[in-house]
Amino acid sequence: MVDWVGGRGGMDYYTLSLCRGLRKNGIQPLVFTSEVRLAPGDITVFFPFRGMFTIKSPAAKFLVYVAGTVKSIITSRQLSSAIVHFQLFETSAAHLASMVWHKMQKRKIVLTLHDIESFAGKTKYLSAGRLLLKLADRVIVHNDYSREKAMEKYRLKQETIVIIPHGNYNLYAKDGPEKAIARTRIGVSGFDHVLLFWGQIKPVKGLDILLNALPEVLKAYPKTVLVVAGKVWKDDFGYYENIINKNGLKDNVITRIGFIPDEEVPIFFSAADIPVLPYRDVFQSGVLMMAMTYGKPVLTSDIAAMKEIVKEDQTGFLFKSGDAKSLAQQLIRLLGDPAFRERVGNNGRELMLKEYDWNDIGKTTADLYRTIRG
Repeated sequence: MVDWVGGRGGMDYYTLSLCRGLRKNGIQPLVFTSEVRLAPGDITVFFPFRGMFTIKSPAAKFLVYVAGTVKSIITSRQLSSAIVHFQLFETSAAHLASMVWHKMQKRKIVLTLHDIESFAGKTKYLSAGRLLLKLADRVIVHNDYSREKAMEKYRLKQETIVIIPHGNYNLYAKDGPEKAIARTRIGVSGFDHVLLFWGQIKPVKGLDILLNALPEVLKAYPKTVLVVAGKVWKDDFGYYENIINKNGLKDNVITRIGFIPDEEVPIFFSAADIPVLPYRDVFQSGVLMMAMTYGKPVLTSDIAAMKEIVKEDQTGFLFKSGDAKSLAQQLIRLLGDPAFRERVGNNGRELMLKEYDWNDIGKTTADLYRTIRG
């Protein structure tokens, strides 16, 4: 399994969880990556792409990529790997070259396409991406929305695309401290209600929508605080600071900008009443799966990928995408009914444990491997 991103973007959780599920179903996976932040346990991990995301020089980064690809090809050949499974967030000419090299070794190719297109701008190398995906023996996406978009953008046939969902976070979601202790530790003990915006900060994630909804919420519940925790990605946080200042939110928004260590994650979720995902568009969301695994009542925009998991007032809550007024109305409704929030949060966690179990996902993926091997 080739996962270039690894621990740099939290992908190590996904890759290692999938590999554990595969092992439970008779597959012995090898992982080739740049780094992992989580303990790999009994999974065999190689690091041929180490340093690829810390090197600033594009030329040096490309050399690491090429050298890592060669090493992964040699190692997988020595260990008689029959299938190469790539984890992709975008397609590129370099990825196409890597696949061709593996194809020349007569290996079957599986691609998991986590995002169908980049949200940072126009997709580059579209022709290379179409060829790359057509060369794959199977393409995995996480939901119906992603399958439709992949068929449209890359001109793929439906029979080559397999839907296998993103799994839950139960393997790593640790119990946090009691709510009062957690709030003291992150500096929000003086508030009655805590909202959480978690994960990467970039335009498509809609933090500005939440900041524009907050003034109306504060009229009804003045002792509410929004905690913003995550890394800025291809964005200018100054834009959000201007909204905070314009809306007079300085005393009701606490920011933790940067990488959050794994051991601190349960503290933030224990402290939160409602994780808010005001996304403009996504193809899947690890943040959603994480929050629901923690048993939190998630409030998310009503975009297609979210509605495949979140059922209104049953496993979570929805508001009209891009509409700050709709978001504010939902928050005011939910902050006034903690018992209802708890019931829905418990339903969401039960859904994660039953329908998004990594052993089941591992079985589906292992069956796919065996099918394409013949």
